[in-house]
Amino acid sequence: MPNRGHSLVALLALGHAFSDFYATMLSPILVELGRTYALGKAQVQMLPALTAVFGSVAQPLAGVVGDRLGRRWLVVFGTAWAGLFMCSVGFAPNLASLVALLILGAAGVSAFHPNAASLATANAARRGLSFATFLTGGAVGLAVAPLVVTQLVARTGGLRQLLWLCLPGFALAFVLAVRLPRTESRTADSPRPNWGELIGRGSGVLWLLFVVVALRSATFSALNSFMGHLCEERGWSLSQRGVALSVFLTAGAVGGMLGGWLSDMTNRRAMLVASSLAAGPLLVGFALSRDFTHALLFLVSGGLVVSLAGPMLVVIAQDLCPSNQSAASGMMMGLAWGVAGMALPLIG
Repeated sequence: MPNRGHSLVALLALGHAFSDFYATMLSPILVELGRTYALGKAQVQMLPALTAVFGSVAQPLAGVVGDRLGRRWLVVFGTAWAGLFMCSVGFAPNLASLVALLILGAAGVSAFHPNAASLATANAARRGLSFATFLTGGAVGLAVAPLVVTQLVARTGGLRQLLWLCLPGFALAFVLAVRLPRTESRTADSPRPNWGELIGRGSGVLWLLFVVVALRSATFSALNSFMGHLCEERGWSLSQRGVALSVFLTAGAVGGMLGGWLSDMTNRRAMLVASSLAAGPLLVGFALSRDFTHALLFLVSGGLVVSLAGPMLVVIAQDLCPSNQSAASGMMMGLAWGVAGMALPLIG
């Protein structure tokens, strides 16, 4: 059983890589989409906003459906659905059709994330490490998408060739359909889904945790989005900017895995507090540093420490909502990141 559990988590992590790949494949080709459909800069920037709303903010709703009707097929169809519609953007005859394809593709992303996150930790002996592995798969998908998409479009000369990228997603969806447990992780003795866990009088701790996750997500997103501006103000070169961003994202991935491993052996609440208290001064140190080497040391340390709490935050939310684990996962993953993304204009 442990080996089967490990292989299931690895398979779900692979699915997370594909889902995040499809979710972010739009960003590298925004210029080409704007040129194809004669869009202005403001119109082009609305496209990622659409995918964020339907692919991230809608995740709690998809989790509610999974908790009540079953998670397995939402994971399977979410993978194939996202691949099909996100990779078909080159065939849209007009802007309205493009928007419809993006909304449909983002809906597949929403269906996958909270339900796969719940399955990744179900019955796992080390839930923190299992979820950290799941998160790492998504990080790989985010990193690979810009390279693959831009190379394919550049070498083939057309957005329609992106349709080929849906085939691996279809293949993975078939494997998920075969390998995922046909019975839900909930047993006959498990509580039935209870709305009170999400919006009842006892849900205050859950929403407090959501605020914590949203603030931490906004911090991470702001550093990621405004890194170039900060580096330019410091007079650092373009290559140095690339190094800073790459180091920050890599430190975040490593921190997530380390945090998942540690969270199974220590007190999660204590780790959350320690991570928050330690990360702040380190990231402020980066923002105030003029010397590139010193700034990089602060950035690596801060990115590592702030990401330590990532996996455990979702696991804590699942513990708070035993009968709504997918919905809780969607709140901490999709909704929190969506709120953080919408806060970026205010930060800017």
